Amino acid sequence: MARTAIQGTDVEKIVAAEVYRAEASALNKRIQALEAYMKGLEVPRKSYDSRIAALESYIKATTPEPRTWVNEIDTLRKEVVSEFYRPSKIPTLLRPYGEIYYHGAGANLAMAAQDFWYQFVGFDTVGSSNLMTVSIANSDITPLKDDIYIISLSLSVRCANAEDFDIGMFKNNGTVPLTCADVHVTTVAGGKDLSASVTCFASLSGNDTLEVWAQRTSGGVALRTLIFGHCIINVRMIGKVSL
Repeated sequence: MARTAIQGTDVEKIVAAEVYRAEASALNKRIQALEAYMKGLEVPRKSYDSRIAALESYIKATTPEPRTWVNEIDTLRKEVVSEFYRPSKIPTLLRPYGEIYYHGAGANLAMAAQDFWYQFVGFDTVGSSNLMTVSIANSDITPLKDDIYIISLSLSVRCANAEDFDIGMFKNNGTVPLTCADVHVTTVAGGKDLSASVTCFASLSGNDTLEVWAQRTSGGVALRTLIFGHCIINVRMIGKVSL
């Protein structure tokens, strides 16, 4: 963008300067309105923020044709609106989702007591995620937004002993079981793999944590090891989209 030189008499220079000042003031108001508009969007927008910051820096450092500023800001605003409000973009930009899983030779969950819940902490891989915290260290997922979610649990397990097990989804360090989010399996001696899955809806707060817990419901006081061949949690927001 070329700098516009002011030529003519001193009076012409003064008049031209006043025109620039008036248009610059109008432009600043447009920029403030655009900033207010973008602050209302709860979506990633680093690229747009950096471009607006670059335009503002240029405005402060130079004296280009004010009408060009307005055109560039308007173009950027239209681009933001088009990008953020295309229906195909809503799931990616606004809807949180997350995945954590284990898939390997076997992750052991030792259980010494009957009718006592133990957390599965063998997750080792973070899957796809957006606007969620997925933690391998804690073997949990935190949704970050208050809303309704669809949650799926898929697993395969085995045990060297014939025992009965309950495995399900809990939140907040095992303190609250999710409704209709558990499976029941009866293992057979010799360690044959058994598969199970369950899907449920749940209302979650932004700071809730989601975990997998299991209990043995047979065998009394005896050490038994439930071996997970794979275990996957998928979480996706299905409620409102809040801007």
